[in-house]
This record gives sequence, structure tokens and C-alpha cells, in this order.
Amino acid sequence: MILSILLSGIISFGSVEYDPDIHELMGEVNSDTLSATLASLSGEIPVTIEGEPDSIPCRFALSEGSDRAARWLAEQFQARGFEVELVPFLPSWFSETRPLPLGVENAEALEAIYINAQSSIGSDTMYNVVATLPGKDSLQVILCAHYDAFTFDAMWTYTPGADDNASGVMVVLEAARIMGTHNWQHTLRFVLFSGEELGLWGSEAYVKDAVEAGDNMIAALNMDMIAYNSDVLPHMDIHCNPYDQASQDMGQMLIELIDIYELDIVPDQHIFDATDRSDHYWFWQYNIPAALLIEDFDDFNPFFHTTNDRLSKLDTAYMAEAVRLALGWAASEAGLVEEPGIRDQALEQPELVSLRLSSAVVHNHLWLEISSPHSLTPVIYDASGQRVKTLETIQGSSGSVRVPIEVSDLPRGVYWIAVSGTRGGMISERFVVVR
Repeated sequence: MILSILLSGIISFGSVEYDPDIHELMGEVNSDTLSATLASLSGEIPVTIEGEPDSIPCRFALSEGSDRAARWLAEQFQARGFEVELVPFLPSWFSETRPLPLGVENAEALEAIYINAQSSIGSDTMYNVVATLPGKDSLQVILCAHYDAFTFDAMWTYTPGADDNASGVMVVLEAARIMGTHNWQHTLRFVLFSGEELGLWGSEAYVKDAVEAGDNMIAALNMDMIAYNSDVLPHMDIHCNPYDQASQDMGQMLIELIDIYELDIVPDQHIFDATDRSDHYWFWQYNIPAALLIEDFDDFNPFFHTTNDRLSKLDTAYMAEAVRLALGWAASEAGLVEEPGIRDQALEQPELVSLRLSSAVVHNHLWLEISSPHSLTPVIYDASGQRVKTLETIQGSSGSVRVPIEVSDLPRGVYWIAVSGTRGGMISERFVVVR
């Protein structure tokens, strides 16, 4: 759908203006979709990777499971029409002067973990996942998170890492899903790092390469653990570079976005006590404005770095608000262009007004709601893009039509339902079958 551009009702709030189109984008965040992404990435439900049934119980950076996670993440971006790269890199160095990831006390302990893992696994190559949505210019707005995970008790076999940091990855994927259907003034980069838990290696490799390539990075928002909230107060921390006014202005912009879009978040901006123990650090090192969005340090997840960091421990409403905030920031920075985007270009001769599923997570049945003046034929694809079911053609109607769909014959996993009509228009939605 092409977002309508309202000519009135613009509200100024400091350096940020209320934009009804951005507000509408925020409204597309779907809690069921977020939970499905978390369940897939933390090993709770099966996935499909390169056309084969699989699962991701372990994302330890040097493990084969982490490589499978990278391929699965790349496929998620590809299914949304993005240019995507798996960029290999090798670890850097250990030093007491280098920031360490949260939960690690000293470089010697981290180096010991690495040496033990490398000798057991036999590989030290890791992969960053980089998806690009080209804009009208080459200035880059970056949303990023690390996808590797760590547990002290089962680091090579089971690292669910639902909060740390499948939750941050979830933000990036959901923002990409929504923003990918529109055109933007600036180029958007959705970057998922590996090696964060072993020393911020992925972000170091990415930023150094980007600077060397001459990339013009406007700003980067790093999401690391944004889904745990044990009390009724939805506090969230924003960490900004104490030596960079642009980073501090970015933090203030996030606070203003919370206010003008009435998000259920209580922000706490940290400047002189800001942590550098996550991937935003390397952007700071190269004077690129960046900030960290993370759950309240005073109500921090007690299960992180353990096998109990599971989806069941997280607050879905809280994390959905964090997604809306990150999406609102990226959309405000990138600049929505008033013309059709990726999906809308396919609908230049519109016959499909809307398509909506009753739920993104289903067991045996779901409802498909369609509004279109032309006949449409729904098709279900699995995560590898293979057609698994063709449904009966739905006749055009002047109003909405609800169609029941039976999926009890489909195995557990991620699917897409796409609707094509007589004029070639297509739109799709994602759902997950669980048992």
C-alpha cells in the first residue's frame, strides 16, 4: 500500500516532526511475527535452510550452528527482496584496553574461551550478514545487532540467546520487512554481526571495511537485548558517545520519538556513564554517530548467557515498542520518498487492496482476509521458496472477504502466503506453523 501523504496535522517536537506515514509504518509491527522470529532463531521451532528442514539451537560464533544461522538470516532478507551478502572475517586481537562484551570480566578469560573453542572446532571464520536497501543517494542509515550467542554451560551445543541477542536481530528483520516495501532518500543497511560475544569482532571488521571503502555512514542504531522486562515499568536505556554531540543528539531524537508517537517506553539516556560493551563501540571509534538501545540495566535479564534465556522469559509488548522506536528512528533518518516502493511497483495497476492473516503463528487453521476487486489465487511457499500448496481462486469483491485456510498438513516451519491476480500484482505475508 502506498502511504498517503497528509498535508496537514504536522506537529513539531524539537528536532523531530510528527509524520503520519511513519506512524502508519509503526502500526505494521506485528507481535506474532516478532515471536515467530525469536522462536526460529533461538531453536524453539524448526526452520528451513537452503531448502532442507533444520533448526538453530546453537549460535556460538565459531560453531557450525552459527554458520547455519547466518544462512537462515540471509534467506530471510532475500525473501523480502533485499540485496544480501555473507561477509567472512577473522578475529582480531585480545587486549585489556579493548572493550569486552557484557558478562565477560577480562581479556584473558575471553582468550581462553576462544583458544579452547578454536582448537575443538577447528575454524575461526565468522560471517556478518549485510542486507542493503538502496536509496536515492548513497548516504547510509544503519540498523544493526549481533546474532551470535553464548552460554557458559553449553556454549557449543545450546545457546538459545532469545534476549541476547535474538531480540536485537528481531528488530532488524522486522524493520527490514516493513521498510523494504517503500522507497527512501538514503540507503538503508541492515547489518547482523557475529563474534560480538567473543570480543566485538564482527562490528570491528564491518566498520573498518566500510570506512576503507568510503561508505558515508550517517548514523547507526545498535540493538542488544531489548525484550526482558520483569516489572510494570517499561524502562529502556539509550547509551550515547560522551565525546560526540551527534551521538547525544541521536539519543535525544530517540526520546522525542517516544514522546511524539506515544510509545510505551520510559527512556533513560546515558552519556558519561554510557557502556561501550557492544557493537556500537566500533562506530564510536571512527566518529560515526551511534547509540545503543538496550533494556533497563536496573532490571537486567538474569538469564543472559545461560540456557534459560528463552522466549518464555520475555515481554512481547515491551519488545514490540522497542521495534517501533527503532523503526521510527530509521524511517525518520532515511526519509520516506513519496512514490511507490518495492511492493507498490508490482501493484502499479492495483487490483489488490489488502491482504491480512489472522495470526502470524498458527497450529492448524488460519484466516486470510482479502480486499480486491479482481480474482486472486493464494499460493503457499515454504521458507526456501518452494510452492507447497495452491488454494482455490477467490473471486473479486467490493469489500473484504475472509477465507479459512487449513494448514494441518504442513510440517512445522516458516511459510509465506502470496496472492497473485489477473494483472500480475503480488503481495505476501509470513506465518509460522507450530505444533
